[in-house]
Amino acid sequence: MQKIYPKIEIRVSATPTTNSDYRTLVERQDVIAEEMIKEGIILNPALDTIVQQGRSLEEILLEQALAKREELRQAYESLGVKINPLLLIQLPNDTSDNNTADDEKYIDVVLQNLEYNYNITINNNKLAVWLSGRKDNVEDIEKPDNMVEVLLFKQAIALGWDCPRAGVLLIFRELKSTTFTIQTVGRILRMPEQKHYPNPLLNQGYVFTNLSKNQIEIVKDDMSYITMNKARRIENYVPVHLNSTYINTRIVRNRLGAQFRKALYEIAELNWELKREMGSDHFFETNKQLLKKRFINTDINTIEIVIPENVLLTGEEQTKLVTETARFAKTPSELARLFKDFCRALTAPYAAVDSTPVLEGGMKYFFEDYFGIIEYDAIKIMLYDQNQPIFIELIEKAKERYQEMQEQKANNATKDVQNYQWEVPIERIYNELYEEKEAVQRHALEPFYEYNRASKPEVKFAEFLEENKGNLHWWYKNGEKAKEHFAVPYIDYLGKQSLFYVDFVILSKTNVSCLFDTKTAGSDPANAHLKHNALVDFIAERNGKGLKTIGGILIEKS
Repeated sequence: MQKIYPKIEIRVSATPTTNSDYRTLVERQDVIAEEMIKEGIILNPALDTIVQQGRSLEEILLEQALAKREELRQAYESLGVKINPLLLIQLPNDTSDNNTADDEKYIDVVLQNLEYNYNITINNNKLAVWLSGRKDNVEDIEKPDNMVEVLLFKQAIALGWDCPRAGVLLIFRELKSTTFTIQTVGRILRMPEQKHYPNPLLNQGYVFTNLSKNQIEIVKDDMSYITMNKARRIENYVPVHLNSTYINTRIVRNRLGAQFRKALYEIAELNWELKREMGSDHFFETNKQLLKKRFINTDINTIEIVIPENVLLTGEEQTKLVTETARFAKTPSELARLFKDFCRALTAPYAAVDSTPVLEGGMKYFFEDYFGIIEYDAIKIMLYDQNQPIFIELIEKAKERYQEMQEQKANNATKDVQNYQWEVPIERIYNELYEEKEAVQRHALEPFYEYNRASKPEVKFAEFLEENKGNLHWWYKNGEKAKEHFAVPYIDYLGKQSLFYVDFVILSKTNVSCLFDTKTAGSDPANAHLKHNALVDFIAERNGKGLKTIGGILIEKS
């Protein structure tokens, strides 16, 4: 296009990447009315009728996806239409360029399953593979009567790739992946002959996935997948221009080390009141009773994967609440893989590659040393849906304790104090300890996620801000212990340079910056007054520069 330098360009895309002053949006319903795309997508149809019989969920989903492809083939055949429907199988880590050893093993398992159970191979031209550095049988795969029945791919297929005969999509998801992209789902939305058929079966797309979530999202394609709970900064954000401070303590290794297990045990004994007696095991039952007091279910004979079924999707950007689910028991190999993913997702801010095995081992030893529970049962307990948030909180506190231990070792190391211009982060990731609050309308990040154990003063002040949202550009619930959050420097009661992360950053409609921290009476007695004084000085300095600022520590009247 650049060589011919056209005066007018007309670009047609479901996922536009450029902005223009001349844009025309074609509504999905209009495209359906023209019979160019399918009427919708059905996620995991009728899975509750399947008998598991010791098979893994992946095996069952593959069986059902192939059965649906065959059902579509017969439907085309009965209408005298020469179309061989294509099943797309998307493997995990689809944004990675290179295959790891685990990836290769996963790919081999799928290939062997297709060959031995369904006689679908590259050699008999029923299977095509599109992986990094490898393409088999992909030539002419778009033709309606091409012999290929299954296409296996890992990295994102080339943008704009079109194969209208694709009617079934099987997606194997990572543990924390919760969304589909328009680009991915769009692969099975096109009508092969740009018309609808008398058989309604052929006018729908079908997606099978092991995604375990009570809410399904289709998002704009950015060639990546959202992990955990993601919030983005509001479009009409007004900058606040705050100077923030971050203290980078130079610690030799940014990974969990041998001391992590000690930190984990200390936190468990302190917060959960667990006890351990060397050379004895009579305390196991006492500790198990303490778990029950924390509403941790340890009586789990079979842990199940709960996945959505019969969910109707449009294929455009949307969020859909799941009302029907099917349950499948996890096999030992599935449990091991999911536990590894579970631990990997919780290693931040430490390097995941080195820290994941340390976290895995620490949690397994924790169950063995305090409860006498073997590895397999321990993993089932930790991965149980209702138990997960409790163990995530324990791990987060153990990481904080580990960080303190590391800092104690590094007291004589150089501290790099960094001052920088701060704004509300463009996006922020929240873990399962946070819950979405739909009624909140003026938070600087959308949606608003509230810590499920937020203090009463924090909750009430957030409600107060929403009640007065007409006077605010936005308000932001600040985080802590990370550079993306706003902090004021102060000297703590030990004489050590520290950071005060105020709870709330607010910008009023009159462009007054407001910095408030909420506390209960008597909390943090050693440092509260020192933090307050540092905040007062910070505010005074800003006002001295003509930057209108108010704030302080708020304590609710009894």
